[in-house]
Amino acid sequence: MVELANLVPRQRIESTLWSILVFCYIPLG
Repeated sequence: MVELANLVPRQRIESTLWSILVFCYIPLG
């Protein structure tokens, strides 16, 4: 599990952060 977590640690975090940012920026109309 450690290897899996270290395989894509920052990419997943960045993806989540970007998703949240985009979701917050785009107004829910």
